Amino acid sequence: MAKIQIDEGWLLQAFEGNDGTMSWYLDLETGDVNFRTDDDDFDDLNDFDDEADEGGEIGRDEEEDGDETGSARDEGEERYIPIPWRDSRDGFRLMERFVGTVEEPRIRDALYEALERRRPFRSFKDALMAYPAVRDRWFAYEEADTREEAIAWLENLGIEYELVPHMSKEPPLAG
Repeated sequence: MAKIQIDEGWLLQAFEGNDGTMSWYLDLETGDVNFRTDDDDFDDLNDFDDEADEGGEIGRDEEEDGDETGSARDEGEERYIPIPWRDSRDGFRLMERFVGTVEEPRIRDALYEALERRRPFRSFKDALMAYPAVRDRWFAYEEADTREEAIAWLENLGIEYELVPHMSKEPPLAG
């Protein structure tokens, strides 16, 4: 498989979470980070055209048969793979780890207290508003952790990639 360029911003957004209304996928041919909402009508992500070509492979446009890009997949290899996301338990553990790095006892205690409230995510964000410098450190911490997780996922799958700066405001819709 050839090296693909992946928009780092969209990849990190896909990893940061899912509100249950969309799913994110990596296109192994183009490097695009695509999403589908639950309202999209599809049965098989690797059948975006809803047809199989004559060779029986699913999800390839007839124009791809000429292999103009040199990115033909091995037979049976899926083009679109789901991107995992951080669930609420993982997000909560990340906030706990971050709070453990806060050196100022008063701020650390306020953040731990926020995590013990009924709505810990909202309480944590609200508590951070009182400490702008700590809030900035939280965002940097969260981004670094997410990037590390995304890179580990790509490498675990053996995907040859290059992360490129966030370019577009809208991710491509799959299909």
